[in-house]
Order: sequence, then C-alpha cells, then structure tokens
Amino acid sequence: MTFLAPAAAALAITLPVIVALYFLRIRRPTRVVPWLDLWPDQIRDRQANVPWQRLRFSWLLLLQLLVAGVLVAAAVQPALSASASLAAHTVVLLDASASMQAKDVQPSRLDWAKREIGAMIDQLGPQDRMTLIAMQSTARVVASGSGDHDAMHRALNGIGPSNGPADLSGALSLAAGSVRAGEDSRAYLFSDGIVEPLHTSFANGLPFPIEYHRVGVPGENIGLTSLTVRTSAQSRAAYLRGVRRARSASSW
Repeated sequence: MTFLAPAAAALAITLPVIVALYFLRIRRPTRVVPWLDLWPDQIRDRQANVPWQRLRFSWLLLLQLLVAGVLVAAAVQPALSASASLAAHTVVLLDASASMQAKDVQPSRLDWAKREIGAMIDQLGPQDRMTLIAMQSTARVVASGSGDHDAMHRALNGIGPSNGPADLSGALSLAAGSVRAGEDSRAYLFSDGIVEPLHTSFANGLPFPIEYHRVGVPGENIGLTSLTVRTSAQSRAAYLRGVRRARSASSW
C-alpha cells in the first residue's frame, strides 16, 4: 500500500490533542450548596479533571478518536499499488486467423483471448506501455501507447477474425521493432497453435521473453483450405483439401 499524500499524516497530532483535552482542569464557577452529597457526579467529574490522573472510560472520547483517525486516514489518501506482474512495456500478439473463429471455448477462441487481453489492459499503470499486434495474413500493429485504457480497449475490440493464416514471424519482427534498447519488456502470445516460428534462431535473439497462452481445448486444428467442384454430363464431384495442425502447450 502507498500513500498519495503522506504529508497529511501530520494531522495525526490531533489524536493526542483530543486525549490531552480530557486531562485539562476545567475551570468552573464556585457555588455554595447546602449539602455535597447531593452532587456526587459533579465531585467525581472535578476529581477526574486533575492533570495526569488516569482517565475514566468514555464513549465520547472513543468516538472522537475514531472520527479523527478516519479523517487522518482519508487525508493521506492510501492506495493499493497496481499489479506488478506486467513489464514496463507489454507486447501482445493476438492470433486472428481463421481457426480462432472456432467455438470450442465460448463465445469463440478469439473472444476468449480478447477477454484475457482486456484484463491485462486494466492492469496497466500510468507509466506502463502496451503494443497490441494482430496476427493475420499480414501482421499489423493495432495500437501502441500508455495510460489511455479506453483507447486500448477500443483497438482490441476492433480486431476481427480473418479467413486466412496468421503471420507470427512478421508479428515478432514488428514486436522487436517496437521495443527500445534496454527497455523492460515482455511479450504475450495468444494463439491456438501457431508456435513454430518461436523455435527459429530469430526468435532466440528477440529482446524480450515470450509467454505463450494457448487458446481453445487441447487437440488439433483441422481446416478446409480449398473446395473444387467438377461436373460432367454423367456426374458431379467435389474435392476438399484440409490441413491439420497440431497445437502445442509449450511456453518460452
């Protein structure tokens, strides 16, 4: 926990002042009474005002100390620090290929990944920076900035699925170019199985570590890449071409 206005802690001096007021002798006018036994409460009250004598229990004193304590706590403005799990520069690579339209996770793989990335955006501090890269047939930087969570959310929501593959190699090149020399950075890859470029020598020379987040249930991606229909006078035939791609759960 941090305090946004620590200097306001000086107001805590009011707490011992309130207690000291209960030690002070109260000056009262002298009155002649016929019998002191008729005024036991006033006698005890006078005795309690002798300086440095032990205080009697008082609900009023406790209430005053509680109110003063709450006001002092509010004045110093305590605040919880944002999560420190993210680096100063977070690079997010989002797979927006055709297979991310699958609905093995609800509402879809792409929407599930967007929800996870949205939570990361909410963790960004005022000085943190995020670069969001969409991986489609051609990788592109969707947004790069800091502080404006709403702008990052709008850019994220604007990413739609494509009907083609995802270019992870191009995305890694864009990510490497967005990082300044010596900058504290980390990359997060959200994909349903495009990890082969991470094994290349280029990936080993990246200026940041990569954390892979698998999207979808374990298994394989099977997609139709072409459909050809041939007809003749006697028959009609259709030819489908499919591609099977295994999905890995490794991290780098």
